[in-house]
Amino acid sequence: MPRKSRSLTDRFWEKVNKTSTCWLWTGAKGKSGYGTIKSSDARKSLSAHRVVWELFFGHIPNNLCVLHKCDIPLCVNPEHLFLGTPLDNSRDRDSKNRNGQARFTAQDIMAIRKLHAEKVSGVEIARKFGMCEQHVSNIINRKKWIRVP
Repeated sequence: MPRKSRSLTDRFWEKVNKTSTCWLWTGAKGKSGYGTIKSSDARKSLSAHRVVWELFFGHIPNNLCVLHKCDIPLCVNPEHLFLGTPLDNSRDRDSKNRNGQARFTAQDIMAIRKLHAEKVSGVEIARKFGMCEQHVSNIINRKKWIRVP
């Protein structure tokens, strides 16, 4: 007897790690750093943040993007997402200084690492610097800002 395939929804939730702020995608990632999951028929990859939008809010009009308030590509928390046009997406990118300029300075990064060494929690550091815990973790574990001591 053929095995019944699991639904997209079931497969989706198996790959979500809910933290106190972001819901982090633990499945496959595309080249852009966003989470991906295969469609139910396995013919195409879907963006995880777009899938969660549709699960919570329904259809995404063709001309709209799903943007992140938290600026964490692997976040699928629907409270951190909003719809916008490609122009909104560009403006959001620019307002967050993701257009070649960093939002934080090297001094900020060193301060984050120092606070961590002093046993300040990731939650407290994230609040202090206005970022997600995952971003703090990436800085501490040198996945981001690797050239800053």
